[in-house]
Amino acid sequence: MKYYIDTLYVMFELLKKKMPNDRDKIYTVLSATSGQEYILVQSRSSLPSHLTNASLSKKSFNVLVQGLSENKTRQKAYQIYNTLREGYNLQIDVPASKLLDPEIASSPNLPTGLVTIRIASIRPISEPYAIGNVGQGLYQYSLNYNLTGRFTLDEYRITGNP
Repeated sequence: MKYYIDTLYVMFELLKKKMPNDRDKIYTVLSATSGQEYILVQSRSSLPSHLTNASLSKKSFNVLVQGLSENKTRQKAYQIYNTLREGYNLQIDVPASKLLDPEIASSPNLPTGLVTIRIASIRPISEPYAIGNVGQGLYQYSLNYNLTGRFTLDEYRITGNP
């Protein structure tokens, strides 16, 4: 049986690992406590994921940077762009509780703790682009990425049983 990984958290954890000074400003969901300056990681839902070969799939993500100063927001967007430049064969440890749907994650055969996920490649789609002033003195920049990897956990990898 295959369990599909929620790759949003893989991208989220990758960004947190690569930008430790900003980890408290990186979110997947905004709330009232997010503040005015943040980095939001979200799936590009208008673009479906697709299988690139028998075991690899490609997912597309958007990183939205918001800040109070246009110059600092642009600098932060380019810092992310330069940090998450094209890369291959990356490994990241992601909490197992964040990887799967909570209903599936309660299965006794699934891992706990940290799970190592291999990312075959990460590629920026383009340089950061300005969304501009969105009101109330807030500025936004957007970055888009494609993430390719084997984003499934199967029974054999988890238990060692075919």
